[in-house]
Amino acid sequence: METLHLSELVRNITPITSILATRFTGKRFWELFEARLSDFNMDDIVFVSFAGVDIMDVSFADEVFARIATMRARKEFSYCYLILSDLNETCEDDLQAALTTRIDREPSDQPNLRNCVLMVQTDDQLKLVGKYENHVRESFSLLMRAKELTARDLAQSLNISLNAASTRLKSIADLGLAHRVEMRDEQGKQYIYHSLL
Repeated sequence: METLHLSELVRNITPITSILATRFTGKRFWELFEARLSDFNMDDIVFVSFAGVDIMDVSFADEVFARIATMRARKEFSYCYLILSDLNETCEDDLQAALTTRIDREPSDQPNLRNCVLMVQTDDQLKLVGKYENHVRESFSLLMRAKELTARDLAQSLNISLNAASTRLKSIADLGLAHRVEMRDEQGKQYIYHSLL
């Protein structure tokens, strides 16, 4: 696991590293951030630390983090797993606002998004921030408790069909909320889903 410190990256754009503000700054930051993300493998887990950041406005959060969540939801994000950490209450509130309103601001020529969500670490736990469907929350919560699940495990826990369980787990993996590993055994191919913390 690696850690990227936002305050160090933003230093390349502005001398005021404790405030992440404006859409213009967010766009410039995204270019640096995207280049840095390309240094990691897709299976790497990277903590994005907000240590030293006092304020992040909604415009900046939208340009950087809502973009990531949207790209994940559209299966266009080909970078590592990201976990946001060390957010103060103000930054988390503005992140929540950016993520929950992003779906309504997506271009009308794009298919509708149902989820715009990222993971935030608080203490030793992961939680979801943004807008997401109930089945995403439910499957994510079960995975956090179990640490790893198969579709069969989830189907038995929730008393749902194997196909429905498989779809739910694939959905949280596609959103970057779980790591999916293919396994082959005497029953054939199956996927095991692992929590990221």
